[in-house]
Amino acid sequence: MRQEVVAIGQTARTARFHGGPQAGLNWRHVATVLLLLITLPVFLTAGLAAVVLLPVLLAFTGAERLRRIVANAPQPLPIRRHR
Repeated sequence: MRQEVVAIGQTARTARFHGGPQAGLNWRHVATVLLLLITLPVFLTAGLAAVVLLPVLLAFTGAERLRRIVANAPQPLPIRRHR
């Protein structure tokens, strides 16, 4: 069988799966959990706000534009003009 090539400063891959130095909780796991604890509530809150507020803002903007179109509509001219 062929020996697995090991890069400088790294252990063989089999050591990780057989309880080697990489087994267990390390700083990368802790950092990942901390990042998830910070970012997930922020993104969930932003997503919820977008889902709730977007239809309200679209309806308000549409109603305002419709009001402006109706207010700025040209007035019909009378058919006969008084001389």
